Amino acid sequence: MTVKIDDDINLCDKIVYADNYDNNPTCKIDGEYDLKTIGTYNNLKYIIADASGNEESKNFTLNVVEDIEKNNNTITPKYLN
Repeated sequence: MTVKIDDDINLCDKIVYADNYDNNPTCKIDGEYDLKTIGTYNNLKYIIADASGNEESKNFTLNVVEDIEKNNNTITPKYLN
């Protein structure tokens, strides 16, 4: 994941997670990172838990950068008849 320095974001809001029984599973991030310091933060882990105590986790790397380039490529959709 790449974010811009000083972005006021919640990293859990940047992913999609759901549970078939719990309408409000929790998300937390295990590991150290700083959204105010440019760098690459390895060994971070999303941990999603439901009310029954079940957990799923996913490792990820966070890149905090000065600026994010915008992709100006235009994609022409292909249609099937």
